[in-house]
Amino acid sequence: MEWVGQQVEVRLQAERVLITYGNAEPLNYPRLKGKFLTASWNGTPRSWPRQKSGLISTPPYLDPAYPLSMGEVELRSLCAYEALIEEVLR
Repeated sequence: MEWVGQQVEVRLQAERVLITYGNAEPLNYPRLKGKFLTASWNGTPRSWPRQKSGLISTPPYLDPAYPLSMGEVELRSLCAYEALIEEVLR
């Protein structure tokens, strides 16, 4: 948990991937071979402590549940964009 948001060192070896942070024991994972493979956690499930709701002051950035947090967007038909392109190309 103390590694979250910190800069770590990643060392790629022929068969292993080592991730270290400060003086902590390095994480040691098997290196995937080939392309288009999905890595998965083979250990026991981890749990993360939840934040208390009082600590959250604003909606998450780019959360689709809060579209108004990004501001208002004017709706236009495609004809408006086509007219703009025609004007620029003249």
